Amino acid sequence: MPKNNSVKALVLFSGGLDSMLAVELLRRQGIAVRALCFTSAFFDAQKARQSAAALGVNLLEKDISAAHLALVKNPPHGWGAGANPCLDCHALMVKTAGELLKPKGGFSFIATGDPTALSVTLRAAKGKSVGFEETIVDKVSDGPFDFIATGEVLGQRPFSQTKSSLRFVEKNSGIGGCLLRPLSAKLLDETIPEREGLVDREQLLALSGRGRLVQAALAREWGISDYPQPAGGCILTQASYGQKLKNIFQIWPECTKDDVALLSLGRHFFRPNVSPNILIVLGRNKEENDKLPLLAKKGDWLVKMTARSGPMALLRPISGQRNNLEDAFGFLEEAKKLILDFTKNSDYSEGVNWKVWGKN
Repeated sequence: MPKNNSVKALVLFSGGLDSMLAVELLRRQGIAVRALCFTSAFFDAQKARQSAAALGVNLLEKDISAAHLALVKNPPHGWGAGANPCLDCHALMVKTAGELLKPKGGFSFIATGDPTALSVTLRAAKGKSVGFEETIVDKVSDGPFDFIATGEVLGQRPFSQTKSSLRFVEKNSGIGGCLLRPLSAKLLDETIPEREGLVDREQLLALSGRGRLVQAALAREWGISDYPQPAGGCILTQASYGQKLKNIFQIWPECTKDDVALLSLGRHFFRPNVSPNILIVLGRNKEENDKLPLLAKKGDWLVKMTARSGPMALLRPISGQRNNLEDAFGFLEEAKKLILDFTKNSDYSEGVNWKVWGKN
């Protein structure tokens, strides 16, 4: 049994209850714990930060946007119901943790929580940046860490948390027997940290299935009250959003994180198989109208009515077309028509004044 925080663990941390329980379960064995979360174009660190603060655990965050977007565009093992490459995504996260942290932190093994919503920030030990940021909320010393852990529960998700899926992630992450899932450990093969006595297997759990009653009871017993309720999960699992992504990937294979960000709000219009092509995004309410200028980048155009309330339009050239008013003119007129079509209860008999400006 580890004593006096002599064993150090890094927990892949989504901020959900399962990953919070994984942290607390290990801490109750006297293990010093830090949390690691990933961010991308499709998930951020907000939930993980809040939950880490509630637990009093140091939170590390790593942006994997480029690698993750490439994986979403072309997943080696396919999508789920939406555009979710869960198996490949989980393997990427565990592999990234192993490649980034093991050489610098001296990890002996890795354990993980639910990696579908991973988000937090990593900063290197003793101020030496390795591309991470860190929110320090306790006094756990920097590495070397002995292992990494997650809050995954066997059978909780029908696609990504079956025994075969968990084995797939372990195999394809390159971690081997060093991946620990504390909440379901007694239902899974013994791992290296258990065999080496760094973790007491008898104090780990045997949770399985989609029920949450046991987790809720443990949270009450351990005094964990500030945790997020289960929600819709990763946006990539949503069929409607997934179809938008697949459409964009087909028309615009080189789209970036900034381009994908536009799909999370507004109405979207583009012309398949037409060149030149452009993406037009209309805000559906004031909140979305306010966000569009913040998401605009060089080469974009913005259009709105000056004396009336209604949608704002953002126009983004597809495939690197130039920010040229002459080239954009036809699309600007199309955007104006769309704005009028989606403006409620408007009388245009006296004409409409427009504001059109480009992002430089």
